[in-house]
Amino acid sequence: MILMPSSRAPKWTLILGLLLYLAILKLSDTRGLTTGTTLHALNDSLDQEARNFLDSMYAPKQHFATARLQNHLDCDNSLKFPRYVWQSAFSNASCGSYSFPFEILPDASTRICDHLAGKRVAFVGPLTTYHLHNIWLETLEGHEGHSLYCPGPEYCIFHHICFPGRNASTYMDGRKQKFPKNQELQETRSAVLQYTLSTTLVSQRDKSHDVYTRPTVDPLTGVRTRNYYWLRKAQKAHILVLSQGPVPAPAWSYSKYLRSTSYAYVDSVLRPWRRKALAHELVAHALNATLGTFLPALKEALQSIQGDTQIQKTLVIWHGHWALDPQCTNSGLPKYIPRIPQFWTSDQDLVDPWSFYYNIQVYMQDRILPKILPHFNVLYMPLSLPSEGKISEQSSDEPDYRKNCIRERAKTLEVVFFSALFHLLELNRFSPRPMA
Repeated sequence: MILMPSSRAPKWTLILGLLLYLAILKLSDTRGLTTGTTLHALNDSLDQEARNFLDSMYAPKQHFATARLQNHLDCDNSLKFPRYVWQSAFSNASCGSYSFPFEILPDASTRICDHLAGKRVAFVGPLTTYHLHNIWLETLEGHEGHSLYCPGPEYCIFHHICFPGRNASTYMDGRKQKFPKNQELQETRSAVLQYTLSTTLVSQRDKSHDVYTRPTVDPLTGVRTRNYYWLRKAQKAHILVLSQGPVPAPAWSYSKYLRSTSYAYVDSVLRPWRRKALAHELVAHALNATLGTFLPALKEALQSIQGDTQIQKTLVIWHGHWALDPQCTNSGLPKYIPRIPQFWTSDQDLVDPWSFYYNIQVYMQDRILPKILPHFNVLYMPLSLPSEGKISEQSSDEPDYRKNCIRERAKTLEVVFFSALFHLLELNRFSPRPMA
């Protein structure tokens, strides 16, 4: 087992995070983190970091089509969706005069095949990216009438999609499925979908590098990272969908808690903080994780993309992440675990500290990435879905009440993601940006 280098977390980022923590303490009034001044201070800090990021590395000339497409995502998506996504979830009056609301398409995940004839699509990212890939396969299976089975995130090779009625036996070489040739894809107007698991988007050129072939643990969190070689698939793809999730909470913060039902241990980990003070500290740690781990990894990924002439011809989309829903995370959670209001949301939903830490990072990424990625001709697609409803602080201790927080909302997520992707591809047809 190898440890990842800790150079991604320079000391200055920790200092900056602690300074923000002190600033929040100073700015907050008796109402705590619900004040607009606190959120304003956080947003100002993130905006400044976006500017610092752009100043720290060379950005190529931005293609005008990238700016136009990103404008649709920023304005029409607006990072929020109404509770009924079947309505005009993408409309926003603040868009430019040439923008028009995206139409939510319940069948977008099958209609999108019209734009994929002869194309290769590569998904690269953590398990959330794999989930989007699985949602798509499940819908296409029912539409096309044949199996698109994936054996798991670490063993997924390719899927021949958008080919209703395909005779699988003609694409078999013994027990192995044959990769279709480009000419076959064009003639059948079908496509290929590939997924590569990569939690940190490590992009070493040597596919036999230790980071791909040996178990790797992040020394800052104690959590194993899983990265597989993805550059070759990205080079061959016409459409590349990338992502990197929020930095996980340190393993020590909850590993022993899962083996204990006593309040004493949780109290020794979280300490008897008032909610406001605990929220302050979690915001500071989340900011430090974003600046010290997430952004340096993003820089490495962008440098790899910008330095590869083949990937430069590809339509590259970075998908955002959806917050953990309090309705799911609170269900079955012991009552002695503190709940903290999510001050950046309209409902101020109460969540446990681990969900708070994850969700505030989703908010930070949604704030900072649209200001960075388009400068490198990468589109940012946010996926911040609304909460299913106001959650009471009191929740059941019965584990049977726990829900699969992702599966419960799979249809909403599918419709939102593929509606946005469908319209991006529709708009991209009318731009001169080359595709491989």
